[in-house]
Amino acid sequence: MPTLGVDFDFSQIKQRAMDLGATADQIPYIMATTLNMAADNTRSYLIETTWPSSVTVRNRSFMNAALTTKGLRATKGDLTVEIYDKLGRANLSLHAKGGTRRAKGGNLSIPSSVNVQRTSGGAVRTQQQPKNLRNSF
Repeated sequence: MPTLGVDFDFSQIKQRAMDLGATADQIPYIMATTLNMAADNTRSYLIETTWPSSVTVRNRSFMNAALTTKGLRATKGDLTVEIYDKLGRANLSLHAKGGTRRAKGGNLSIPSSVNVQRTSGGAVRTQQQPKNLRNSF
């Protein structure tokens, strides 16, 4: 899964916080809270603005269910946060880079005007199942 890494120089922010009376042990907590809020705002922007303007939305709650930061949020000891696709079905890397999603398997059924013959058990004959039809693709 592609990731985007961003590095910040917090020296000016740290100095400003110290000028306002913050103690050094509060800086990591402030930064973790700021990173988590930024991730939540980014997630909301992606769901409400970017996704609907980029694709044809058929299920409005799909991206809301897919994108999350749960479990990968910033803490005082680890100042990293990640927005990820928890369902694994959004194909976000294909949307970012471009490409074609390929089916993983299964048969494609194409309606036909040909009389479908069935076996004595009622199933469609093997010779007439989609993968066995000659010149069908």
